[in-house]
Amino acid sequence: MMVVYSLALKRAIKQKITLVMVMLFPVIIILIPPFPYNIIPFSFTIYGLVIMFTAFILTKQVLDDRAQKTIVRIAASPLNHYAYVGGHVSAYMSILLVQVVFFMLLAVFRFSVSPQFFLVSSLIYIVFALMSIAFSLFWHLFFKSYATSIAVYSVVANIMALAGGLTVPLEMFPERVKDVVVVLPTYWFAYSLDASYNGTYTNIGYTLAILAAFTIGFFAIGSKRSF
Repeated sequence: MMVVYSLALKRAIKQKITLVMVMLFPVIIILIPPFPYNIIPFSFTIYGLVIMFTAFILTKQVLDDRAQKTIVRIAASPLNHYAYVGGHVSAYMSILLVQVVFFMLLAVFRFSVSPQFFLVSSLIYIVFALMSIAFSLFWHLFFKSYATSIAVYSVVANIMALAGGLTVPLEMFPERVKDVVVVLPTYWFAYSLDASYNGTYTNIGYTLAILAAFTIGFFAIGSKRSF
């Protein structure tokens, strides 16, 4: 698995877009001024959308391997399929961890946040990053080309961000709408950030468990072989 991890990491770093997503986008969004109607600064929630697109771009490797029949050759080799998936997921999480740490360090200088919020929100971002990788792997199963995949994903991800409270504060949603959007992982991500920013940590474990359940479900389907 370590060999796959190393190769996947090198392939990801060679992509120029990876450096842009990891280092440039966090700087851009951290400079967004807080909106007057936001309880939590807008930068914290919109960063979730950056995580989703970073994970999607990183997992492009898996779709490329499937399109180029590399996955077929891997299946015929001594390398276990789950070692292949695990190596790739570990490489992607390493990159996303760097992005999360970088963003949170910027947030410390940009906003006045408590140590508790720093630690809890970092954990939320990490769990959401893993969920985003799992969702991207799941998503790629339905497409044969990256161009088609990202075209549709761009629309769906932005709808999820809007409905889930990443681009519009959850406080502005009517209760009936909230009852519907609870089926989205983005809702629980935004909800947990809001709660931690307000110092309400009692339900964080519950929300993280829901995000973990989404992650497991997406991994269970997305990690299957598809030739």
